[in-house]
Amino acid sequence: MAKVILLVVAYMKVENRAPE
Repeated sequence: MAKVILLVVAYMKVENRAPE
């Protein structure tokens, strides 16, 4: 379960880092 949360957090960070 924790892995899923970490995955979501990592994805959010990547999305935030991606330039629009």
